Amino acid sequence: ENIRFWCQNLSSNLIQYTATYQQLPDVIRFPLHIGNNSKVNLIIEQSNQKGLGIARTYPDAINGVVDLIDQFSGQKYPSAQKAARELVTLPVHGLLSSRDREQIFSLLQDTGISS
Repeated sequence: ENIRFWCQNLSSNLIQYTATYQQLPDVIRFPLHIGNNSKVNLIIEQSNQKGLGIARTYPDAINGVVDLIDQFSGQKYPSAQKAARELVTLPVHGLLSSRDREQIFSLLQDTGISS
């Protein structure tokens, strides 16, 4: 039900799926490509203040993970770093209420990225 809500209510340029919600696999988080690090930061900050559960997808590209840096010999992955900065995930778990969804959707609308 939560995945269907996001698929039906969010702009297709935010959703990286080409399938319909009936074809989506079971996921624990619903990824959105925001495409703007400043907006991601604003969304995360407001979500944290309101307890909405929106989260960054990755803290950094794999070569930036402290425990793994030595394995990459200074290699850079700019596309992965960009993706880590521009992706967020929305909660889709069974305890997410319709009120929660509406609050999340409202926050996305207020930041100008839901449509």
